Amino acid sequence: MLRRILAATMIGALALTSGCAFHNPFAKKAEPVTYESVVQSELSPEEKVDKLVANMSDADKVGQLLMIGIHGTTLNDDAKFMLNEYRVGGIILFDRNMENKEQVKTLITDINKAGKKCGAYAIVHRYRPRGRRRGAHGG
Repeated sequence: MLRRILAATMIGALALTSGCAFHNPFAKKAEPVTYESVVQSELSPEEKVDKLVANMSDADKVGQLLMIGIHGTTLNDDAKFMLNEYRVGGIILFDRNMENKEQVKTLITDINKAGKKCGAYAIVHRYRPRGRRRGAHGG
């Protein structure tokens, strides 16, 4: 079900953005590059980003706007599918994904390895219950 919803969202976003770009058939095509070759190059950070973005398809660019959450404490096949198929920008980790320091370190390493093709990364969400905070409103 989640795959269908995500696929429909991406198709809709691509349909909306595909007509917005001016297509010049005589423009020089960007040379294909790999993430590793750009990262290891002598280019400035801005030039690295420009080169990576120039080589991304519209689908890759839309995917980079998405973040997903995962179930469980390991990177399962569904999450790997989402990383590789939709090139999501990142995975957000909640309390349900964390047991201890070593498990979280392993999970983040697995996310980094699986998401290397698309530059995905992990973000840890820290839950703070609602209520009065120390120092807020002069208190």
